[in-house]
Amino acid sequence: MDVPAVVQVSRVSKRFLSPDGQWVHALKDITLDIPAGKFTTLLGPSGCGKTTLLRLIGGFEEPSLGGIFIGEELMEGVPANKRPTNTVFQHYGLFPHMTVGQNVAYGLEVAGLDKEEVRQRVSEALAMVRLPDMQSRKITQISGGQQQRVALARAIVMRPKVLLLDEPMAALDRQLRKEMQVELKRLQNELGIAFLCVTHDQEEALSMSDLVVVMNGGQIEQQAAPREIYERPQTRFVAGFVGETNLFDGQVTVDAAGHASLTSVGGNRLALGTACPPGPLCVSLRPEKLQPVTADSQLPRLSGIVQEATYLGNLTRVRLALAGEERLITTLAGQLPRPGEPLSLCYDPADLCLLRD
Repeated sequence: MDVPAVVQVSRVSKRFLSPDGQWVHALKDITLDIPAGKFTTLLGPSGCGKTTLLRLIGGFEEPSLGGIFIGEELMEGVPANKRPTNTVFQHYGLFPHMTVGQNVAYGLEVAGLDKEEVRQRVSEALAMVRLPDMQSRKITQISGGQQQRVALARAIVMRPKVLLLDEPMAALDRQLRKEMQVELKRLQNELGIAFLCVTHDQEEALSMSDLVVVMNGGQIEQQAAPREIYERPQTRFVAGFVGETNLFDGQVTVDAAGHASLTSVGGNRLALGTACPPGPLCVSLRPEKLQPVTADSQLPRLSGIVQEATYLGNLTRVRLALAGEERLITTLAGQLPRPGEPLSLCYDPADLCLLRD
């Protein structure tokens, strides 16, 4: 992504002293550029270090090693309220005794801006989050989704260089989460500032982001555009965490013509679409890349017995038992096979992703 970085994280580590006196590393030698004017998401399971990294950038924690730059300025020793960032927390942190307008105006008033500028900027911020007529409402009188918008307005009204979002939709129901994903991306595009969001929800990350940073065990597994993260995962962890996939471990052999194939531990053979040296390998194959075999199909295939078929409306999720007790997941449109039936599926070798551990 050829965009200048607004935040540079340089070889940052963070460790904590546990209650039993042991040092625990939350982050290990992280280097990361957050591009200006883009939506970046830190994605990973609980405990992977993503919220710790967000807190370090926001100034709520200090690194044990390494440095964080915002713009060209090293943030060492700079407190949260002096950084060109603002944070929307998971539980919003709104003042329940204040009105919507008073909540949004709070930071501006603390900064000493005159009343007219405060009034104008509050009106602009509430219009951007589509709450233009709610200034006089109490926080207790509005819905969860509206509270999230107020929290966003309170953050953007300060005009930060970077807006930090810590699991911003965790408290919303599924339908509202989907709506807010669209709204957050719209807001980021309109503002043109960098958003850095923390989530464990793969759908959120893929739908909103320009850049996804997948984290695991205090380290970065892969960083790339959403499509590349999903379609070309580089590690076993990324392939398994971002969406559903089929993983095959085995040994690569190369025939006299130079064609490589993988024989899995269960004895299933997969043609590889790229040159690959002999030896152990793991490959990933997404469920939707498998298709029913047709009479004129020339693609390689995998065959098994249907174990389970789950109707999902527009798709059917099918689990197959392959040779050697291996399992295969696929999604089929317009088909509902029965358990116990044989089923053959074909795949394009180019859709196999070769993974590193």
